[in-house]
Amino acid sequence: MLASLGVASAQAALWACGAPAKQVRTRATDVSPEIRTWLHDAVATLRGAGFSSVHVLAVSRQRTTAAIDVLGAGVGRSRCDGL
Repeated sequence: MLASLGVASAQAALWACGAPAKQVRTRATDVSPEIRTWLHDAVATLRGAGFSSVHVLAVSRQRTTAAIDVLGAGVGRSRCDGL
């Protein structure tokens, strides 16, 4: 049924029924220069341990939580970085 409605109409029908909207991921625009140092140190440590081919990945996560209760409204933010 949804295929016969077309993409726009199908998305509107799903949204009206409570389906979550498609999330759009954006690239991080601000990168800490410290992360680059961590990556170089991780590669050096792994190569020193005997690994000939080393690949490392840096991950940064930002979490925002908002709440309203009897004490009032509040917003909490946290950021985690890892290799």
